[in-house]
Amino acid sequence: MIPKAMPLFAVWLAAALISVPATASAQASEANRLSDVMVRQVAALARSPRDVSLLIASGRTALQIGDASAAAGFFGRARDLAPGNAAAHLGMASTLVALNQPAPAISEFAHARQLGSSPSALAADLGLAYDVAGDQPKAQAAYRSGLKGGGGAEARRRLALSLAIGGDPSAGAAVLEPLLAAGDRPSLLTRAFILALSGDIADSMAALDRITRGSGSAAEPFLRALPALSAAEKAAMLNLGIFPTRIPIPDADWRLGEIASLDSTPGAARPMEYGGPLNPPPSTADQLRNAKLALYGVFPEP
Repeated sequence: MIPKAMPLFAVWLAAALISVPATASAQASEANRLSDVMVRQVAALARSPRDVSLLIASGRTALQIGDASAAAGFFGRARDLAPGNAAAHLGMASTLVALNQPAPAISEFAHARQLGSSPSALAADLGLAYDVAGDQPKAQAAYRSGLKGGGGAEARRRLALSLAIGGDPSAGAAVLEPLLAAGDRPSLLTRAFILALSGDIADSMAALDRITRGSGSAAEPFLRALPALSAAEKAAMLNLGIFPTRIPIPDADWRLGEIASLDSTPGAARPMEYGGPLNPPPSTADQLRNAKLALYGVFPEP
């Protein structure tokens, strides 16, 4: 059974990603776009509940929105209807990683590969599955395989973090450097985490304060707890925002207030305004509720 996870760091991580400088407006636009896409997909599924391609597309949208439970329903339904569909298995595998279930995820990745999924298509998420399972060498091999196959920035960021989790923060920083030089802003957060993993909490906090416009302090107790975590727990915390409840975090409740105010720049799109993790817009909340209703209350059995 998967242990219950503390959600606070997940909320902070999502809000921090949203608040990375020069990306807030783009994030707001993307959140609204995905919300509209999900609404249309759910409406289409109500008319065609056995459309496998639409189920897979809906699962991908749900993952992008951040609702892995809804994504699991979509991909699971697609897999039931079309057991030989590689994309359905690949989507379920990525969803299981997001739910911190690495063992079944790795099995699903193997199945997707057998059905024809390209190694580069699954490398970044397969690597993350190994990371949250605590097998950093296999994780890093998967990430490097993805990079050789033309994998994107996500595989490189995850590889850098995995190297630091595995005890080599200098190698992680070197892997990350090309992205930083190219102006890849999410890499700023990865660099801050690498600093924390190296034991340099002060510089990590300074970097986080710059990234989140002064609200990095909300993450400080989590980062200071890193030495007490296993490699698997570090990977789950820094990639998925999942923090084990066995480690108490002082004054956790009031930190939500800090998280809610991550972006105070005048005129900037703030998470609370455009549907960040603390306050999704009604259209997003409604579409996810409708998606689950459709999945569990409307779809006929095959």
